[in-house]
Amino acid sequence: PTTQTSVAKPFTETFQDNHLNWLVGINNNLTASLSNNMYTLDIGNASQTYFPHPDAGTLPDNFTLTVLIEQTKGDLNAFYGLAFRLKEDGSNVYCYALSINQNGTYQVLKYDPNASRGFGQMFSVNQPWPSIKQGLNQINTLQAIVHGNTFSFKINNMLVPVNNPPNQTLSDTAYTGGQLALLVAGANASFTVTSVQLAIP
Repeated sequence: PTTQTSVAKPFTETFQDNHLNWLVGINNNLTASLSNNMYTLDIGNASQTYFPHPDAGTLPDNFTLTVLIEQTKGDLNAFYGLAFRLKEDGSNVYCYALSINQNGTYQVLKYDPNASRGFGQMFSVNQPWPSIKQGLNQINTLQAIVHGNTFSFKINNMLVPVNNPPNQTLSDTAYTGGQLALLVAGANASFTVTSVQLAIP
């Protein structure tokens, strides 16, 4: 278990070993494995959402989280991305997340057990976004740039709108601290992560 007192330090994870103590093995409907410089996440036949995370400590107020991730199997209902300020209390999940799907759409989510589906959409686009590589076996680079309560996001190095009218920052004060995580969701879906980087200014 993570001690909530340790503050996260910058790292670049390329999955050569498991020194950051990622989830490995079978967890309910999720099978996680780490080999060949890849972290592979396979979701079984029930549609569920998972937040695999390392023991990297508590996030500071300001940081940049960058994840290289692809979907290798599954239908268009699956989605994947990154999460931050994650706190889990039993089955209750609190965090912010940026997710994309193989259609090329993206959304910024706020997970809150009190929301009707366990999360609310802070922003979403329903049309394919040009910087997202669509389809299976396409590595997308997702990035969250967090300055206190203000967030901006890049997909494949392009800042994306997260507010109406098209504005590139979003603010929310609900969550602080917490952990960084990956986000994978769907049924009969597989995902591969090749890099996770935490940069702290």
